[in-house]
Amino acid sequence: MLRITEPMLNRAERRRRFIHALQRACQRHELIGQLYRRLAAQAPTEQHEQILLNLAAAEANHQQRYMRTLRRLHAAPLERVSLLDQLWLWLLPHCGLDLAMRWIAWAERCDTKAVQEAALLVAALPSHRESAR
Repeated sequence: MLRITEPMLNRAERRRRFIHALQRACQRHELIGQLYRRLAAQAPTEQHEQILLNLAAAEANHQQRYMRTLRRLHAAPLERVSLLDQLWLWLLPHCGLDLAMRWIAWAERCDTKAVQEAALLVAALPSHRESAR
């Protein structure tokens, strides 16, 4: 199978990948916030509930940061949540707090890596001044 190597990607494709990584991370933070709220509703104690609600609020703050970045790039957030994400949102509260927290950590690592890799692709582009030379 032919695979296009990263250096061969043009400016528009690199930008598109960066925006998509930001959109996905933004959407995932919303999903994680919803998951924290669902877990809080099942919390065994009021203290656990408050901790989970605080984590949900922190996710909302992270999502807002991604939204501001997307607005600066003149890009809209993703509108539709994937069926797989909907399934995770339904399933994880039934699987227990430990598994849900592990999934959240995994999802955040994946999103962070995707955004960082896409940002490096964009950063590797020559500036407009350099390309005009």
